[in-house]
Amino acid sequence: MSDGPHKSLPMRAAWKQFAERLCNEAFSEEEVLSALASALINDGNADKLPNTIESISDILASNEGALFKDDLAQSIDDERVKYAGHPMAMLFLDHAKHEFTQAQSNSDAIENAVEASLRERAIRGNRQVEEHYARETSNYDPVHLRSRLESSYSRTDFHELSRNFLSPAGDGGTRPTLKSDGIDDGVLL
Repeated sequence: MSDGPHKSLPMRAAWKQFAERLCNEAFSEEEVLSALASALINDGNADKLPNTIESISDILASNEGALFKDDLAQSIDDERVKYAGHPMAMLFLDHAKHEFTQAQSNSDAIENAVEASLRERAIRGNRQVEEHYARETSNYDPVHLRSRLESSYSRTDFHELSRNFLSPAGDGGTRPTLKSDGIDDGVLL
């Protein structure tokens, strides 16, 4: 007997937990959202996103008065070597390079790049979960799964998640898990 297709999902444990909650109707939408946020924070921390943000912030501080954005773009490209093999860090560097040409201030550019990286990682993770369930499950309902995926994505506060990575502590922070605090709470209806 199988524990479910989420067990064989070739992703980190937090994504497996997200997939389990996503496909099990016993979990509320809030629990699914919490699992998605945890998976994104876990990926960001494991892929050195806080370190990458700090490196880019330092580069920006040293180039504050620079007139040429080409030097800044080259400095960002130089960071790619340091963070090769860390997908979230690479996503951030890609988005940072683009945002510095668009944003009004450096802090806006960093915040927008982090948020865009989290959004893109969520889309990629959702796609991986959906494709895995399509391959591994005989009773796969694509409409139902896709609607739960889209709902979790659209209800996630990526701006708040990005602010977790921009906090002075420098790590992704932790999002509290939803737990019942009393025996009379029961199942949400």
